[in-house]
Amino acid sequence: MTKDRQTFEMPHQLTYYEESANGRPTLRSLLALGILVSEHQSTAMGVGEEVTGPRHLGWVVTEYSGHISSRSPKNGEQVVLGCKAVAYNRLLAEREFWVRSQGGEEYARFRGLFVMFDIKARKMVSIPHDLVAPYRMPTQLRLPKIKRPARFQESTDTRTRQYRVRFFDIDLNRHVNNAVYSDWMMDPLGADFLMSHRLTDFAIRYEHEVRYGQEIESRFNSVSDSTTLHQIRIGQTTAATAQFDWATFR
Repeated sequence: MTKDRQTFEMPHQLTYYEESANGRPTLRSLLALGILVSEHQSTAMGVGEEVTGPRHLGWVVTEYSGHISSRSPKNGEQVVLGCKAVAYNRLLAEREFWVRSQGGEEYARFRGLFVMFDIKARKMVSIPHDLVAPYRMPTQLRLPKIKRPARFQESTDTRTRQYRVRFFDIDLNRHVNNAVYSDWMMDPLGADFLMSHRLTDFAIRYEHEVRYGQEIESRFNSVSDSTTLHQIRIGQTTAATAQFDWATFR
């Protein structure tokens, strides 16, 4: 459902595998749904994977920031996924995403910064004008800043867990899909915490790609009862950081 050149919405029926045991969509699912609707928008604009693929180009997320409502959609509910191509410059493009009910009640809203990635050369490149021109979004030398996670600092309370990157963790860009990081970050919190808390706000920053076969270390600190800070490392290299804010279920 194209609303205008910048804004796009589409229906989606939530499935059981998009929710966790607490009955709410996982952050991984929400981020994946954002990518899904953005891909549909790109295809509708005539600049989808059928255009970027032969040129060995792909969009890569560098940052996310967003809010999740206390009201959650349920398994089987027909929701609306939306995205807006906000603005871009030579190196960055910003998109906004949302998940809402058919009646207009908003469940989640988040923003993402994207770069263009040369899959063969494994490096960031300037965004080709022909790939963003169809959206008719404004060009801005400096894009609005989105919330970044607080700095992760080592402490005696830092807890860690090791993971190995599986084949099914990687995507067409041949590195770990951005949504997988949230699973690595949240899993060490444990079932008791995750069953009794819901995510309200999040900020994620991706700093280094993670590829198939590598071993990562997921580290987290509890800053308070309502905030956790997270870091994904490959050896001594920081791959991603995040700040998650929580509320208890009532």
